[in-house]
Amino acid sequence: FQLVHRDIAARNILICGKGTAKIADFGLARDMYAVGYHRQDGGNDLLPLKWMAPEGLKNEARFTNKSDVWSFGVLLWEVAQLGRTPYPGMEGADRLYDALQNHFRLPRPQLCTEERYQLMLQCWKFNEKTRPDATTVRQQLEADPNVSESQSTSI
Repeated sequence: FQLVHRDIAARNILICGKGTAKIADFGLARDMYAVGYHRQDGGNDLLPLKWMAPEGLKNEARFTNKSDVWSFGVLLWEVAQLGRTPYPGMEGADRLYDALQNHFRLPRPQLCTEERYQLMLQCWKFNEKTRPDATTVRQQLEADPNVSESQSTSI
């Protein structure tokens, strides 16, 4: 069973009992947190541009498990930035795509370990074929001594 979420972001994460994080999707969250959303090609759907992988930003608007890995990297950045919106001041799919194509990436947050930032950078590889899959990302997180079942101050 394969599932592509298309909107992995902090606003769609629920924290349940014992601190378990669960990915959800609340349509109302889009109305409440419209920052970073944009209507593409005059359509009615709002797209989460600042969380989208490059292949989703271009006209092909392709979404795969690897594009969710990109979004998960942005989610890690959001958490390390205590909920800040990514790419502040950068608006529009074309502008964001051009910046990403020219190797621009979100900077390492102050509360983020170098190891975690390296994982983010792996998630943000421009070519989707070179990004890790979700299983690899999970294994890297589970192997990280800073990640445990108890709450930690660094991600």
